[in-house]
Amino acid sequence: QNSKNKINYAYILTPRGLTIKTKLTVNFMKRKMKEYDELAKELKK
Repeated sequence: QNSKNKINYAYILTPRGLTIKTKLTVNFMKRKMKEYDELAKELKK
């Protein structure tokens, strides 16, 4: 962005924050893969 306040967009990811973010990402991916598998199965019918 061409914002003059770029520092407001930056943040430091702590080890705990990284752990939480990783767990959220893994759960999201598992959910999306399950949705994909269900849709693929439905399309095969």
